[in-house]
Amino acid sequence: MTEDTLNDALLEKLRMFATKPNDNVELVRSVAARLHSRAASQDKSVKERTLYGLWKKDSGSLELLLNLLEVMRDHITSCSLAGILHECVSPKLGRRHSPAVKQLVAMNATQVLVRLIQQQQLKETYMVESLLQELLWILAQVAQKDARFSIKVRLLGATKMFHHLLKTHDSSRMVFPLLLVIKALAKNSSTATVLAKDGICSTMDKTILTIGFSPSPRLRLALNVLKTLSKNKLCCGRMVRGSSLVPLLLRIFERWEHYDGRMRLRICSFALATLQHICLTKAGRKVLRKGSGLLLLHKFSGLCPDDKTYDPLLTRVCAILNLCAEKHQLPVANLQGPASFALPPGVEIVTAGQRSSSSRETSPESDEDSSDEGPAEDGKGAEETLKERKGSGGSLLLVSPPSQRDLDDLMQYSRHVAELLPAGDRPDEDSGSDDEDTDEPCRPGFVLSLVDRGSGPSPRARPQRHKLVYDWCGLGILGDIDRHKDPHAAYCMIASRVRSVLPFVKVSYPDMVGGEGCGALEPLHVKDRRVCRVKLLKSMEGSSFDCRVVYDLDELSSEKGTTEELANDDQLRAGQWMPGVEHLLFESRFESGNLRKAMQVNDRDYNLILMPDVNSTHHHQWFYFSVSNMEAGVPYTFNIINCEKQNSQFNYGMKPLLYSVRDAVLGRPGWVRAGTDICYFRNSYQNLANKGLCYYTATFTVEFQHAYDVCYLAYHYPYTYSQLLTQLWRWGLLASPSVVYFRVASLCLTLNGNETPVLTITAPESKTNPIKKRELVFLTARVHPGESNASWVMLGTLRYLLGSDAQDLRSCFVFKVVPMLNIDGVVNGCGNLPQQFVSTRTRLV
Repeated sequence: MTEDTLNDALLEKLRMFATKPNDNVELVRSVAARLHSRAASQDKSVKERTLYGLWKKDSGSLELLLNLLEVMRDHITSCSLAGILHECVSPKLGRRHSPAVKQLVAMNATQVLVRLIQQQQLKETYMVESLLQELLWILAQVAQKDARFSIKVRLLGATKMFHHLLKTHDSSRMVFPLLLVIKALAKNSSTATVLAKDGICSTMDKTILTIGFSPSPRLRLALNVLKTLSKNKLCCGRMVRGSSLVPLLLRIFERWEHYDGRMRLRICSFALATLQHICLTKAGRKVLRKGSGLLLLHKFSGLCPDDKTYDPLLTRVCAILNLCAEKHQLPVANLQGPASFALPPGVEIVTAGQRSSSSRETSPESDEDSSDEGPAEDGKGAEETLKERKGSGGSLLLVSPPSQRDLDDLMQYSRHVAELLPAGDRPDEDSGSDDEDTDEPCRPGFVLSLVDRGSGPSPRARPQRHKLVYDWCGLGILGDIDRHKDPHAAYCMIASRVRSVLPFVKVSYPDMVGGEGCGALEPLHVKDRRVCRVKLLKSMEGSSFDCRVVYDLDELSSEKGTTEELANDDQLRAGQWMPGVEHLLFESRFESGNLRKAMQVNDRDYNLILMPDVNSTHHHQWFYFSVSNMEAGVPYTFNIINCEKQNSQFNYGMKPLLYSVRDAVLGRPGWVRAGTDICYFRNSYQNLANKGLCYYTATFTVEFQHAYDVCYLAYHYPYTYSQLLTQLWRWGLLASPSVVYFRVASLCLTLNGNETPVLTITAPESKTNPIKKRELVFLTARVHPGESNASWVMLGTLRYLLGSDAQDLRSCFVFKVVPMLNIDGVVNGCGNLPQQFVSTRTRLV
């Protein structure tokens, strides 16, 4: 007989006796023994053919064996059947996981095996222990694939049973499968809590001592179980107070060199992960500080091989050292910063959880239906003026005063799609443009009153009104700029009219000249592990907190800004040394600039602190500032010490951007990626606004090519509100009315009084192709001000839509474009969605 035929014959005999196996004990025992010998054969070909036959889903072999094992009362036969299943689920024959495991999970093998193990606990013979061992091995493999394993065990009341088995069989061959079962149970918070209360930590203490510290799979698995258990807070407390597990874990790092290869990495990784979880508790940190644990871990980090596979270990060590190290407060007067904004009267900020049930998006139909219901309770029947925002501080909404809105009220917004209305129904787009006696311009969609900041710090406290002289322009800020004006001068004039929370003293040179990228692909930064390790360990040892402050926006914000038009003198300053100044000169008081404080640690090392979003203590991401008075060819290190994200693209090849005024004068303008020794890691400055967690440091080193140059450093290619307006001014002058229909209107004013441009781009109207029959396409960008890449994408889109290649598109569609939504955030150099977001009460009807 062939191998397959013989196996099929043995399985067929078992099926014959399956209805009444206990009536044919001798025959079933004989067949099961023969099948077991073939499944465990030393002959590889015999074993493979037997197991492949049992693995077949359509054969029903595994279900047959499991059913027989469940009902069989003969111990010897049960051992043979369990042995067959053990061979089926063992990760052998070049497979990491046997295909039989998933089939057994689908057959509810977990419940069957647990009940069988419970039955064996009532017996105390040597033969029972051999069967128990086989059952545990099967269950251990099934547990790793059964997503509901811990729930099933808990419902059967068997959680403590496995702990008892581990406690009583800590020196036998059952330890390994029992540890696998305990690991699966520990993944569930409820069962982990039951195990903790039952004393699992003390049992694991004894188990590790029994296993010993020699490298072995059992030690590796025991440490993995500890790592899983330590995710439970109760287990962490018991590990610190009720056992000596912490000293045992530290002993591993006394002899870590005795381990080798992958085993060393896994053992050290599990031990460090457990220590990191323990250090999240106050008692755990206290235990590590008491002994020589921190010194031992610091020594281990210094001796780690220079191999990228050890980087995760070093990261965990530094995280542990950071958790246990003394925390320092950020050296600023307050976390919110000097930039604050007074909301308009009647506008309040509420969280999404506090939102009244009566607050809703109203429609003409809902307003008419509810007109007789009276005002909402406590006057909270307000319409939302801001969509929900996501952020660490929770969802925020700006709510306007209650008002009844009907069709007549909503019809005022039809002016934004006037091209699609019949000619007789089109509103006068220029109405109110010459009304200079009112502070509230009758711009399309303007709803909220301007904020009167009184004698605020900005000399441009109220928007200036200018007569509109262009038929394509509905923006007051562009209305009177001479068409023959130099683009640089036009930019400065526009920037001078932009309203900011803090006063500006200049315009940025690259923004004024329209600085873009170099136009070529640039290589990613290759991370130097040795440099990053040195910086990590240096930060753990403690930085110098007695730094020299060389730039402080908190103090400078009290100074009055210039009442004259903003300008830029970087070309005159480039190449000039500032006598008597032995440090870099910083500046960020220009549009989209963000740098709050600069501190000189040593001659060429600076700690930098970024501004949070306006009216916030969070979102430190965007940076943009200028530096000058540098020497050429020497490294300067910049450490931004109040980053909040847990990870950054700086760890994956991204470089900061550099713009050199000297290079621009020499004919090489453009932003370039620059910087070496770029790292991103957690520091010891405590973030009191985020549950006391620590900030992160983004550090990079720059060598400037020209002495005493004026250079700009930025997180990403900046694109300012003034750049957008200047570009719109240019397009309006260049667009040919016979080729493209181009209009710029004001959608609304932001809360700080800046106009929000909305563009209309389509083909000129004709009798054969009237505009009102074309479909409408609506595009928006720059919701998050720190994501300036969106503006560059929009710039390319608009260039295409206004170009000759988009003639067919313009003939088919009317493009309504809001190229910059969060204008106040862009102007003030914010990194996320700030609370002074543009009023979005305007809606298209």
